[in-house]
Amino acid sequence: MAKRAQVKRQKGANTAAPAEVGKIQVYVPERFREGGAYSNIANINVSDNEVVINFVFADRQGASVVSKVILSHDHAENFIQTFKKILSKHNKKMAARKK
Repeated sequence: MAKRAQVKRQKGANTAAPAEVGKIQVYVPERFREGGAYSNIANINVSDNEVVINFVFADRQGASVVSKVILSHDHAENFIQTFKKILSKHNKKMAARKK
């Protein structure tokens, strides 16, 4: 399983900001530095070669795709395991706060 990389946000510049991830320099465009797209629906399709996730925002006026992510099967599995792990930690933390 691949190591999970952390991207540090950099603020201030109007152009894409570089962030170090291991030995790879990742550029974070301005539109992603302060936030992202809100989605309340995810449509997931699986083919022999890839997993496609369409993130959709829907309201009373209709629905539109706000982001599309295409993953290999291996990356999708890694994403699922990492996502479950992070949510589990968060849920334990929230449960401890309620006590």
